[in-house]
Amino acid sequence: MRVAVIIAIGALLSLMLVIFPPQGLTEDAVPSPAQTELRVGDRLTPAEVHIITHPGRYGLGTELRGSVYGVAYGRLIRLDEKTLRVQSIMRVVSGVLD
Repeated sequence: MRVAVIIAIGALLSLMLVIFPPQGLTEDAVPSPAQTELRVGDRLTPAEVHIITHPGRYGLGTELRGSVYGVAYGRLIRLDEKTLRVQSIMRVVSGVLD
């Protein structure tokens, strides 16, 4: 009896996730690197970039003076801290770690 109840609850929860996907987890929520061309010199908005607060989690040292590290469109980048202009594109990352 308990096994049947657990299976029924699992099936119900799976169905709810299909019908009502969690906000922010849909494939269209964040453009993939292939969908968004990012170039050195591009100016980003604060909504487009996550400023990294723990560079060590990405294998980075301290920032260069006047710049910050960030994640935008699936890429690890270095930006001008005042203008948010892309200074370098380092590598593809799977997500935000901090």
